[in-house]
Amino acid sequence: EIGIRPEFVRIAGGGVGMPVRISKVDDVGRLKIVEVSLDGRPLKVVAAEDVEIPALDVRVSFDPSHVNVYSDGHLLPGEAV
Repeated sequence: EIGIRPEFVRIAGGGVGMPVRISKVDDVGRLKIVEVSLDGRPLKVVAAEDVEIPALDVRVSFDPSHVNVYSDGHLLPGEAV
């Protein structure tokens, strides 16, 4: 399993990243909370208000320095890079 906080997930259109399907976008002022599905698994993305949310070929990428790796519910030491 991997764990990453929503503010360390990046969303963009086309190109780099893993394809996702957007299910909901909440504009909460200075931030947007985007709910997506990655291979059928729910994932949330926190984006700044000026980030454009693409309509087609939506992809997400993770900041590797903020990814945690778990095995049987326990955090594994080291970096996920």
